[in-house]
Amino acid sequence: MIKKISKLAILPLAIASTFAVSNTNLVENGSFEADEISERSGTWQLYNELSNWSSSESVYFEVQTNLLKEMTAQDGDQYLELPNSDNKCTTHG
Repeated sequence: MIKKISKLAILPLAIASTFAVSNTNLVENGSFEADEISERSGTWQLYNELSNWSSSESVYFEVQTNLLKEMTAQDGDQYLELPNSDNKCTTHG
């Protein structure tokens, strides 16, 4: 009976720790906020490299801000525009 009670007491802790792990952001700089945009009145900027992101080809990362009013970033004020041309690239976070 005591073993059963102690197992039941541990269950909420196990569930709580699962939720804590599931809320952990596994992607570093996933909001693209680490690199400050200083060009074009703070609306967008091209980068050769971004913090914690790399490219398999020599392509630029275009980071835009909410000031551009093209769309709204899901988290923070900046977002990455993905290439929409024949520019073949693969990004790695």
